[in-house]
Amino acid sequence: MNGFAVQVEDGCNAINVTILLWAAIVTYPASWLQKLKGLLTGALILHSVNLLRVISLYYLGQYSRAWFDFAHMYLWESLLVLDTLVIFWLWATLVRKSSLQDHGVTA
Repeated sequence: MNGFAVQVEDGCNAINVTILLWAAIVTYPASWLQKLKGLLTGALILHSVNLLRVISLYYLGQYSRAWFDFAHMYLWESLLVLDTLVIFWLWATLVRKSSLQDHGVTA
């Protein structure tokens, strides 16, 4: 071990992407129950991915500071935003399909 450690600070705790996801879900035309499910499930997924991010950054930091810096500043930042968009897209697709089925329309 080389004494490398990580410290999760504000901005690195997935709160920013959780707020982004919640804003998208709350403004989407869906029932409050569907929104609540999306808010809770989405936050759980994002924070789980962020935990994997922190663990991977720790091990990258053990191996190479240059790889750590790249993954921390660019790779994981992009992936978390992309994950947020995918989660919202999947949730909105499920809500839309559910709404169409409730109205007797087949997609």
